[in-house]
Amino acid sequence: MTTPYRKTLPRRPTAQYGFSLLEIMIAVLVLAIGLLGLSALQANGLRANGSAQQRSQAVALANDMMERLRADFRNAIAGAYNRDIGDELPDAGSIPSEEVINWVTTLQMLLPAADGAVVCDGIGNCTVTVQWDDSRAGGSDATSFSFSSQI
Repeated sequence: MTTPYRKTLPRRPTAQYGFSLLEIMIAVLVLAIGLLGLSALQANGLRANGSAQQRSQAVALANDMMERLRADFRNAIAGAYNRDIGDELPDAGSIPSEEVINWVTTLQMLLPAADGAVVCDGIGNCTVTVQWDDSRAGGSDATSFSFSSQI
């Protein structure tokens, strides 16, 4: 005997399947907090990278002036290159004046609010200082790098 075809209705599940709205909202909140932390980390990395680039530029420019002093030893030990931070640029006309003008102009083009100082004594001990504004990268307003050498 064959049983007549009987349509069975689907049973109601006894267990709940899937996620609830509350679980989804908590997962989205955790993801958002993680992404905010990642973006803050990226911003700090960019600021630090900018500061490191400026510091590298200052080191290269201080070394550039030291090489200029070595190339013109007699004028350097005579004090022809000496200047302090905040001094006016010298009048053009002599080789040391032209070198100082060129160097300070390059400083101001490559670093924000930059200035430089050069001090040489009569026996060839020279100190070159580069100062610039590093406040954008989270540093102090006036960051400086000094380089001393005997030429």
